[in-house]
Amino acid sequence: MLKPLDNHILIEPEKEKTEGSIVLAKTKEELPEIGKIIEVGSGVKDLVIGNKVLFKKYGAYEVEDNYLIVSREDILGLYEA
Repeated sequence: MLKPLDNHILIEPEKEKTEGSIVLAKTKEELPEIGKIIEVGSGVKDLVIGNKVLFKKYGAYEVEDNYLIVSREDILGLYEA
């Protein structure tokens, strides 16, 4: 698994479900805005693995089969459980 450095975060974006129960990932042009944190860099102190977050649509870099890397500054909100 990729370990993000400094203030970067590895996110697994949510997938979109259709009515027929087929799961579709959003297209690259339309990056997901909600995802689950998979790993955090050493500079991230206020977020933990498993948090569900809202992040900037165009601030993400796609890596390793549908995972995204974003910087801490690109996280806009945290969904509370």
